[in-house]
Formats: sequence, C-alpha cells, structure tokens
Amino acid sequence: MITHLEIQLALAFGVAAIILFINFTHIVPVISGEKPLYALAMLPWFVTVGGLYWWHRMSVKAKTRYDQFLKNSPGKEIDASEIEHGPGHPV
Repeated sequence: MITHLEIQLALAFGVAAIILFINFTHIVPVISGEKPLYALAMLPWFVTVGGLYWWHRMSVKAKTRYDQFLKNSPGKEIDASEIEHGPGHPV
C-alpha cells in the first residue's frame, strides 16, 4: 500500500476508535438495563460493521484487478539489485 494511504487508513481507524469508545460509554447503561435499547444508539456499530464489510469487498476486488493487470501486462524484466530503497520507497 502507498505510504500516504497507510497514514490515511491509520487516521480513519483512530477516529473510528474514538467515536466508538465515546458511543460505548452511552451504550453501557443500555447493556446494564438502566436505559431501554434504542436503534440510534447502535447506529455507529451497524455502520462500522457495514463499513468493514464494504472495505473488505473493495480490497479483494482491487487485489483481483491488480493481479489481473500484472498477468495481462507483466512488464519488462529489470535488474534492481543495486537500488537502495529509502524510507520513502516501500518495496
């Protein structure tokens, strides 16, 4: 994965974790029976499950398309043994 996309993914997971933690503090009284269960309280969890499912499907689809691309156009063989990859060049 490209480095800036990894950073964006980490940010997205961090924000989602904060939101779900805050929402969990609102769900605790529902779990303990102090408040009735209402659908709006569970909405962030439903969206998270749906989003993770969608993300997984898109990830598999992108990997399949990329593998098909490499199969159809393998490119020219090069000797890259002398190249030193720095921190900005993921291998």
